[in-house]
Amino acid sequence: MRNQKRRSYGHANRERRVKAVEATRQLDHDVSSRIAGSITELFNRAASGPVMPELEKIPGKHRVYVLNPRAVRAKFGQGFEKGYDFRTAMEEIKLQSGGADEMLARIGGISIEGVNQKRIITATIVDPRLTAERHAARTVMGEAGMRGFQGKYAREDEASTIVIAQAKIHIPSTEQVTELIERGNTDPDQIPASQDQVLTAIEETFAENGIFGVLSLQAIAVRAIKSMGNN
Repeated sequence: MRNQKRRSYGHANRERRVKAVEATRQLDHDVSSRIAGSITELFNRAASGPVMPELEKIPGKHRVYVLNPRAVRAKFGQGFEKGYDFRTAMEEIKLQSGGADEMLARIGGISIEGVNQKRIITATIVDPRLTAERHAARTVMGEAGMRGFQGKYAREDEASTIVIAQAKIHIPSTEQVTELIERGNTDPDQIPASQDQVLTAIEETFAENGIFGVLSLQAIAVRAIKSMGNN
């Protein structure tokens, strides 16, 4: 049998295998611990009045996206300029961030998100430098040859958020809670807390524990992702 040489596509093939690029800054370990501890204490606290939702997950670590890999993946269909090189883009994103510099930021607000069911509780992390980093990262991707981040697309933005908790079931709106009460579909002693009540309770707890103050973010980390399964 004739030996067949393995065909190599070199650089172009390696680029094709990369599914996305991400850039993140992780909250300092002590900050993440304080957030997780405050959420745990709040939702386990025995109290009269509306019943807080049961939580499925309380993350102990919090990554803040400077460049969200899902946003990058969504732009793939718009194509690439000749010579696109994700490695060059990754290095430039690091340089734009000031290398190993840490950053200070703060929580701008708390939200409850979800498409059909509102179960994910998030916090928005804000700072002018963080916003500038997000814009710079998108511009770098465009300059490296990714068409989805060129022109007007480079100016698109999404807030940097962290997940601070995930409820097991949908957290009802104020209107939904009112409807439950009016229909008599819930035990008077088991009336669920509404989204507004949950948000207010978290905001008060964070204020008490000084979490709304200055938060420390670790140095930026940039990596290539070859699978978007759970990222």
